[in-house]
Amino acid sequence: MKIKSSETDTTINKTNAVSDLFLDSSKVELYITQQKLNDADAARLRSFYQKRNYQFAWFTTAGLTEQARGFLSLHNSYIELTHDSARVDRPLHQLMDLLANDDDALMKPTGQETATTELQLTQFF
Repeated sequence: MKIKSSETDTTINKTNAVSDLFLDSSKVELYITQQKLNDADAARLRSFYQKRNYQFAWFTTAGLTEQARGFLSLHNSYIELTHDSARVDRPLHQLMDLLANDDDALMKPTGQETATTELQLTQFF
């Protein structure tokens, strides 16, 4: 199944966006290359961010978004109910637990680590 590329929604900008953080499209492409994503996963990741004009989905400068907290909660519930630990990216999961439970653990919002974690969460999503 071929994933169609999305148009970038340029109506989303820093004044009307939900998150005050944005990715550069080149960071998305670099991540795709570094992670060696297959064509379908790469297309999904590109499309996700194009539809958002590269706005972050999981972080703002204040920390995790409610959507990130909800996603983490749902994922934790899934693992607890199914005992399916094969679907856990342990380092990412530990980082998200830390960020969700310790406001002082917030990464520098504009740092590369935050951008990478943002992309990892979207890939995992």
